[in-house]
Amino acid sequence: MARAINSHPELQILFISGNYSRILSRLNRNITELDVRRANTLFQLMTILEENHHSFLIVEHDSLLY
Repeated sequence: MARAINSHPELQILFISGNYSRILSRLNRNITELDVRRANTLFQLMTILEENHHSFLIVEHDSLLY
């Protein structure tokens, strides 16, 4: 996943993670259109999804939360 994101830095990406992300530390710092949001509850996740305007959405699974 990180390789695919790094090879397309022009995409508008919304990255939703829980408490710990295994992907964020592997991303290049050249990506300018990356927004990172944390969702710790289902309500927060649903609110973030309703507000989404990005072309690419990634929800990283956190087994401790959802």
